[in-house]
Amino acid sequence: MIRINSVGVVAGLVCVSLAMEGAVAQGQDGQEGQALRGSVGVVVESTDNRDASPANEQDNIDVFLRPRAELFLGSDSSFLELYYAPSLRYRSEPGDDQDETGLLHSAGLNGKYSLSERMRVRAGDVLSIADDPQIEESGRIMREDHTYTDNTVHGGMNYDVLKYSNIDLLLRNQIRRFDDEVVANRSDEDETSIRLQHRYSLTATLRTLLTGEYRMYSYVEDIRDFDSVVTAIGLENVFSPTTVGSVSVGWQTREYDNELLDGEGKPYVQAELGGRLNADLRIGMVAGYGLRDADAYPYASQEYTEARGYADAKLTQQLLLRLAATYRISTYDEVSGLLAGGDETVMVGDAELAFRLADAFTVLVGYRIEDIDADTGVGSSYVKNTARVGASVQF
Repeated sequence: MIRINSVGVVAGLVCVSLAMEGAVAQGQDGQEGQALRGSVGVVVESTDNRDASPANEQDNIDVFLRPRAELFLGSDSSFLELYYAPSLRYRSEPGDDQDETGLLHSAGLNGKYSLSERMRVRAGDVLSIADDPQIEESGRIMREDHTYTDNTVHGGMNYDVLKYSNIDLLLRNQIRRFDDEVVANRSDEDETSIRLQHRYSLTATLRTLLTGEYRMYSYVEDIRDFDSVVTAIGLENVFSPTTVGSVSVGWQTREYDNELLDGEGKPYVQAELGGRLNADLRIGMVAGYGLRDADAYPYASQEYTEARGYADAKLTQQLLLRLAATYRISTYDEVSGLLAGGDETVMVGDAELAFRLADAFTVLVGYRIEDIDADTGVGSSYVKNTARVGASVQF
């Protein structure tokens, strides 16, 4: 089954953009003051392929209620953000193994503190809990319990070694745990990574990059476990105080616990451009080639070539246009006697118009298309179109 997160295209690129903006403004002072904000949103989504099925396409309407509460605290040397954002879903045409309603809890915090003029630390955590219990009909189990907990925690340090030299350290861990043992055996996963990056300023806007990263992936089925190491060199250029781009090239290796899988090395390439081009336009673009954990079960990893991008354009004072897209080609290696190799092409596009009718009231319309072409033998090819309308009130 191919995993596609409905917000992954946008969220991933926003994270990339924020990371690059942080590189531009190392040591930037935090916003002072405190604020408590809240909002309530309602979104209605209509799709022509509820289950992302290659043949049995089913129309469906989902209605989401999404309240959100945020707390921000800031000073000259630090800031702290906390939020809680549950989401309640109603499904008009649930399948035999689906609930009519669903509940997702999401909470997080993000903070940064300047220990001195040269050293800054940061940390954050995002916790998601999905309540998706077992379904029974006439005493027969139609679907196992899909309730799960997903937690991602990170911590980092940024240090100005010398006037023109900077080191950034990032530690990250993500775990996913399902309540049901059968589901957990297939879907539980851990990912732990450590990245060390050195920047050296050649000029006021041009920097060299040295990057080393170690990732460890582990599953309940330990025959899928593997480690990955990336070493890369690159250049980073600050085009403006709010826009930065970089290119890195290097080598990536992976070693498997499974003796049937041979370790290997591949080139690693990553190019990024992001930031605010002007007061009304913000962009983020990423293109790359390398190795990553697999989207298609039960493969362990995949070789990929991808391009992603997003843009937020303020067309008028009341009208905002958001665009996002992903194009990725993946190759899965053959596992002798167990799995055939194959390719997979993923194309996802999303567009949204948001209208601010009043200072605290916004309505939106959007459209999303997913086009997946898989010949791995375990994944499914499908096309899914989803339209949405919604409204939110802020207070």
